[in-house]
Amino acid sequence: MSRISRIRAAVCCFIALFLACPLQAEARSFTVFTNNAPPFKFLKDGKPSGMAGDLLMHLLKITGHAVARTRATTMNHFLESDYRQKDAVFLSLSQKHQQGNRFKWVGPIFTATSGIVVKRSRRIRLARISDAKTLVLSSVIDSGPERTLLGAALSEQRFLRFKRPEEAVMALVNDQADGLLLATAAAYWFLGRQGIDTSDYETALTLDPIPLYFAFHPDTPDAVIEELQKALDAMRQTDAEGMSPYLKIVSKYY
Repeated sequence: MSRISRIRAAVCCFIALFLACPLQAEARSFTVFTNNAPPFKFLKDGKPSGMAGDLLMHLLKITGHAVARTRATTMNHFLESDYRQKDAVFLSLSQKHQQGNRFKWVGPIFTATSGIVVKRSRRIRLARISDAKTLVLSSVIDSGPERTLLGAALSEQRFLRFKRPEEAVMALVNDQADGLLLATAAAYWFLGRQGIDTSDYETALTLDPIPLYFAFHPDTPDAVIEELQKALDAMRQTDAEGMSPYLKIVSKYY
C-alpha cells in the first residue's frame, strides 16, 4: 500500500470513529425558575433546592451544564410570561401544562400525590371527587391538582384560587375554605412551618399521583434534552444494596 493510500485509510478510519462516537452536547447555562413548594422545590440562599432542585443541580453538574441565575416566581406568572425567556427551566411541572410545543421535558423526576386536606374537626368524608361539589376549596392557580379538577370535575365557583401555596393553606386554616387542594406533602409542610398542629388535619380524598418533569424552553437543543434524560435514567440505576444517586437525593426529604 502506498503512503497516500495509507493516509487515506487512516483518514477514513478516523471519520468512521468520529461518526460512531456520540458528541457531548454543547455546554449551556440555564435560568432556573421555581415557585415555593417544599419539599419538592424552593430556593435556599438563592440556589435551587428541594428534591427537584437538588436533582437538577446534580444533573447539570454531571453533564457539564450550569445555572446562570435563579428566579423565584409563581406558577401562573411563569406560565404567562417567564417561560418565554431563553434557556429557562422550571423545576417541576406536570405535562398537563403543555400547550402546543411550549416546553421540552426531562423526566419524570418523581410523582406528587395530591389530595383534599381538611380540618379533622369538620368530619368531612369524601369517597369520590363528586362528593366535594358542595365544598369550597382553596387551590394554587394553574397548579397540577387544580388543572385536574377545575372545570372538568368541579365548577370554578367552588374554588378560592391563590398565587402561592402558603396563601391557599392559610385559607383553610382561617376557615375561608372547607378544603385545601394541594400536593399533600407540601400542605402538611406549610402547616407545620406555621406552627400548626398537623394532627388537627387529615386528607379527606387522595387523587391520582401526578408525574412531574423538568420543563425546558422549547429552543433547548434536542441533544441537551437527550443527554439530561439519559443522565437521569442512569442516576436511577441501583447498586447491590438497592441504593442509587437518585434515591440518595430524594430520600433527604422524606
